[in-house]
Amino acid sequence: MSGPAYGMDLHPDGRHILVAQMGGARTYGDQGMVGLYEMPLAK
Repeated sequence: MSGPAYGMDLHPDGRHILVAQMGGARTYGDQGMVGLYEMPLAK
């Protein structure tokens, strides 16, 4: 996903993050998106 992030929340397990983003036209974001990401394990 591309676009500015307006909110992020880290899951208590420390491996998952939820990101709220806006997308759409360059001058006015008219589409909201929520992405759930899994962070890789540190080796």
